[in-house]
Amino acid sequence: MLAEMNTERYDVTPVDRLADALAQLSERPFDAILLDLNLPDSYGLATLIKIRSVSPHVPVIVVSGLADEEMAIHALREGAYTYLVKGQMNGYLLNRSIRYSIERERTEQIQQLQRAREYAENIVDTIREVLIVLDNRLRIVSANRSFYETFQTAPEKIEGRFIHELADQVWNIPEFLALLEKILMHSNQQEGLELDHDFPVLGRRVMLLNARWVYEERGETDRILLAMSDITERKRAEEALAAEKERLAVTLWNIGEGVIVADIRGTIGLLNRTAEQLTGWAAQDAIGQRIDEVFRAVDERSREPCGNPVALVLQQGSPRHRSRHKILISRDGTERPLGETVAPVRDGHGDIIGVVIVFRDLTAERRVEEDLAKNERLESVGVLAGGIAHDFNNTLTAIEGNILVAKAHLPEDQKAYERLIEAEKAAHRARDLTRQLLTFARGGLPIKRVLQLADFLAESTLFALSGSKARATFSIPKNLWPVEADEDQLKQVINNLVINADQAMPEGGTLAVSAENVTIAEDEVLTLAPGDYVRVRVSDTGVGIPKEHAAKIYEPYFTTKQTGSGLGLTVAYSIVRNHGGTIEVEPRTGGAGTTFTVYFPVSRAPVQHEAAVAETPRRGNERVLWMDDEEMIREVGEEMLEILGYRGAFASDGAEAIELFQQAPEGDRFDAVILDLTTPMGLGGVETIRRLLEIDPDVRAIVCSGYSNDPVMANYRDYGFAGVLTKPFSLQNLDDQLRRVIAGSG
Repeated sequence: MLAEMNTERYDVTPVDRLADALAQLSERPFDAILLDLNLPDSYGLATLIKIRSVSPHVPVIVVSGLADEEMAIHALREGAYTYLVKGQMNGYLLNRSIRYSIERERTEQIQQLQRAREYAENIVDTIREVLIVLDNRLRIVSANRSFYETFQTAPEKIEGRFIHELADQVWNIPEFLALLEKILMHSNQQEGLELDHDFPVLGRRVMLLNARWVYEERGETDRILLAMSDITERKRAEEALAAEKERLAVTLWNIGEGVIVADIRGTIGLLNRTAEQLTGWAAQDAIGQRIDEVFRAVDERSREPCGNPVALVLQQGSPRHRSRHKILISRDGTERPLGETVAPVRDGHGDIIGVVIVFRDLTAERRVEEDLAKNERLESVGVLAGGIAHDFNNTLTAIEGNILVAKAHLPEDQKAYERLIEAEKAAHRARDLTRQLLTFARGGLPIKRVLQLADFLAESTLFALSGSKARATFSIPKNLWPVEADEDQLKQVINNLVINADQAMPEGGTLAVSAENVTIAEDEVLTLAPGDYVRVRVSDTGVGIPKEHAAKIYEPYFTTKQTGSGLGLTVAYSIVRNHGGTIEVEPRTGGAGTTFTVYFPVSRAPVQHEAAVAETPRRGNERVLWMDDEEMIREVGEEMLEILGYRGAFASDGAEAIELFQQAPEGDRFDAVILDLTTPMGLGGVETIRRLLEIDPDVRAIVCSGYSNDPVMANYRDYGFAGVLTKPFSLQNLDDQLRRVIAGSG
């Protein structure tokens, strides 16, 4: 029988088969079950077991016709509340058994619920997350221990209060209240609200809030569960990691070397800006491509492809060091000498997961290396050339001097006079050759002054083109910045460039000369420091320079012409370098011509105008003291001074010159002194002028030399000299220098 109890009586539903009992139990609840173990379709304890499996929380009272103590024990073990024997029970006993069983079951259910609640509360209190339960009016029902400990409060201070009334806590933050409003309005789950707030007690923290409805057994939604996690450290770590990744990304993007990262299949995953520039591939186009499609390298000598760098590293399992004999071919076909290092990328377990290629354009390094090699070659030739030029200039001084003296003593209509003129021309050509040698000899420093190049460039170009079929065009502004230069040496540069261009256009052509003010940035011109320069370009329309000759044109004696010394461009290069500038060439074959570009550093000093020689007449008997170790120069010097109207006294070294200077009578002192810079024995020019200045601070001296490895010739005033005279010199050069020095305008 199945019984339902109310306040007055039992509603009994009798069934005589187990199947009917199970069907009734599945349709509606009952308060108790009176069970006979022996039914037509079930027998013994199996009947009890089947009933308990369907309704485990409904008390079962076994009613049996047998007073079987063992059966009763087994029935109680299987979950029966009471075992009654039919012949021994009465109404009172039956009623008491039913009531006892029902009350006992209810008590056990309450206890089980209480234990379950305590168990759940213990679990909730051990959770580190802050948990709060609200009713559907946003009143606080309860909270876990983590909440009270975190915000240092107690249940009696918050339970039963509306959450927005807790003004001293987080709950009045607009974002938080908006979250609760969404929950109330939409009855769904809201997750992932991050609150970065200055919390009471905690200070500045970042909290992650989640909210959801909690459903009761009957399906009614009357509770809201709030979960709050402190993610401050995680957020700070994420921010630090993001910042570090950003710094690394910015660094990687802006470094001067190309970087490509590929996986083990050779698929590109990263390409920085320098790699974009060198390969010609934009990052968005290159990512996902095979590395040998983007990074195309060939052997510099054989032009054979260098193979897939990923495959090579995977085979070796170790980094490949920088190669210097490869050519990188960019997407547009541009070729650059390549230096590259390829290394495996490993994960935390040491397994290779990819490959990184770090590479750079070696054009700048190659150019610097070539420049150094070029300077070394010039230095070695210059050492020899300087020594030869010094002795040769002494000899030329004697030759030219004797020619000048001989001419002075012959009438111009004599045949010998004509021969002397030709000899003089030959001596001048020899003099020009030695000057070219000196420009790249060690110590051949320019004698500089501040110049304006505007008119100078046009005049020098037209002079060099005299008698040529070529036509010159000019684009030279008048406002060019001044430069500090040796005017004679600059004339050599322009003369050599123009002659070189003219010889490249034997049938005539156009020679374009242009100049402009430029400011060079860092690494813009590889061999120049950043700063202000005057840039001069000389372009022709000739046959051009073969590419294979471009690196050799500045070498001494290199020439492809039948005539010429092969020193023109070598001299031009050396002069420009000695002036702190550089010269570059753009070889263009196939009749496209050649362009030489020259950079001269700008001078901020005022332009120095040549002082006019005083036109006051000489007395005709000015005294000149001349010191030179070469006897032939002293002899011809005496003749030259006599022709010019000076009285000369001569010394072979500095000591003798000092003695002569001191012995000069008071009324017949020396008006000027000429001192040879170097002497094999005895005092040279620098030491001599120092001692002479101690004797007479007003002494006016000229330094004279055919070559020096000292900067004295370029900076003669710094050493006490008033003028400079380079060997060999003409009669006019000698007269001009003496007149300037004696007049006090040197």
